Amino acid sequence: MKFEFHYDKEDDILVIYSLNSKYQESIEYDEKLVIDLDKDGKVIGIGIFDASEFLHAFNELVNNKFLENLEEAILIN
Repeated sequence: MKFEFHYDKEDDILVIYSLNSKYQESIEYDEKLVIDLDKDGKVIGIGIFDASEFLHAFNELVNNKFLENLEEAILIN
């Protein structure tokens, strides 16, 4: 499945989404992570709020500048 992404540097929000899938519902995992699902329950998108802080917890190289220069994003189910 091909995914697109958008990083809003002003609000520090990273959105990764599929253009080819039909949205059914969203699950708010916590206040910083929203997961979008299709009718079969497959992940078709995510929204990460305070993305640089959230992702930095997993990889210390991730910061605002890293996300601004992001060239590709993929989701693996």
